[in-house]
Amino acid sequence: MIIRVLGLQIANTELVPLTYYDPGSLAVVVWIRGLGDHCSICPWRYAYDPERSLSQRYVEVDRILKIAERRKLTNIVFHGGDYVDLGGAKDVSMYIASRGFDLVVKHRMSKPVEKILSARDHISGVVGEVSIFSDDHGDRVFRNIQSIVDEGIYMEIALVDLKPELELSRKLRDVIDGIKALEPAIPINIYGVGIREEYLMLIKKIVKDTCRNTCYILEENLYIYPEHVYCRSCGKVVGKRIHNVIVKPLGSGENGECHSCGFRNYYKLSRTRSRIPLIANINI
Repeated sequence: MIIRVLGLQIANTELVPLTYYDPGSLAVVVWIRGLGDHCSICPWRYAYDPERSLSQRYVEVDRILKIAERRKLTNIVFHGGDYVDLGGAKDVSMYIASRGFDLVVKHRMSKPVEKILSARDHISGVVGEVSIFSDDHGDRVFRNIQSIVDEGIYMEIALVDLKPELELSRKLRDVIDGIKALEPAIPINIYGVGIREEYLMLIKKIVKDTCRNTCYILEENLYIYPEHVYCRSCGKVVGKRIHNVIVKPLGSGENGECHSCGFRNYYKLSRTRSRIPLIANINI
């Protein structure tokens, strides 16, 4: 089985970004090209050089899985372009799942989610990309998010395209309020790389005021705010970051339950964990 990719990386799951999925673990990140010619303005360009975005190459899926096996990694993440646009996406996800790996895929939430739902038995998690300024934040985006969660697929939101404009505060609050209205509480990761300091301070204030238990900000130089990770139900501290990035679970049960209220915060807790922030390209 062969797929077209832009590149491969080993990275902390927190930098995907996934705060509660498998804290402290590493993943093989497979960068794929989306439909259209938008790689030069890709919101994920901090992690993958857009100048390399035209250099697609064919890679066997088995080769990707062997890279993970040699490093004893169980997480595979398809990132950059939307996974559903990948040729043979469902067959690829079925094969990866059959080999015992957990697959996380990125999906822009303004697009239909039927293909994601049809692959629910083979996908462990979804990074739901929501553009603050580009997407229509009507009911469709929030219905799409809720439909994925209702199918039992683990999900975290990535808010992107935070342009330094006067309407940033209103738009960001509107999107956060819409996501907070969904059940259960869904983690929100805010992509703040490249944002000027005055706007970054504004975003931090919004987080403190509206979503302290569920919102995290990815800043420049691989820094994630805040330092602590909170229970999404009761707000107690259930994790602390090491080197500003890696989540070390605290006060959580064997399966990630909060010792205070019993809410299961973490999707899984791998035994093998990284101790340093890492984004490393793999030659293919």
